[in-house]
Amino acid sequence: MKKDGCEPGIKTYDLLMGKLCAHNRLDKANSLFNEAQKRGVPVTPKAYQVDPKYVKKPKDKKVAKKRETLPEKMARKRRRLKQIRLSFVKKPRRGMRRAF
Repeated sequence: MKKDGCEPGIKTYDLLMGKLCAHNRLDKANSLFNEAQKRGVPVTPKAYQVDPKYVKKPKDKKVAKKRETLPEKMARKRRRLKQIRLSFVKKPRRGMRRAF
């Protein structure tokens, strides 16, 4: 935009700073704010919200997974084997009823 000779105004700087802050690019937003003040554009600092999608979560140490007990494991295997056995059985269909 600046290369084309357009001078950004208050709305442009405000919009750009808002979007950069929403994307958690605070360093770029601060540099834009400083640039606007150097150019004499009357921009006021605001408290912008960072979009939760762009907030970096601190990496926790690996949480030890709770081991599965033997009864839980057997119950899980029983359920799965039952599902597999039932997948080979022909299921009744409503349209296949016998007509009287």
